[in-house]
Amino acid sequence: MHSVNVSGESSKSGAAPGEIASLARKVAGLPRVKLRGLMAIPEPSSDERLQAQPFRSVARPARRV
Repeated sequence: MHSVNVSGESSKSGAAPGEIASLARKVAGLPRVKLRGLMAIPEPSSDERLQAQPFRSVARPARRV
């Protein structure tokens, strides 16, 4: 599992959503290591639509790898 910094917050680590494919290729080249999932924690918000958008930014590229 690897974290994705979906909100671009400096207080959080992880790959940017645009780096998911590159990350997956690098992990695929490692022996005995398999990328099993991505973790994303968006910036806090009471607006559900604002909460959902960051997850979509991870889901789209994750389906391609």
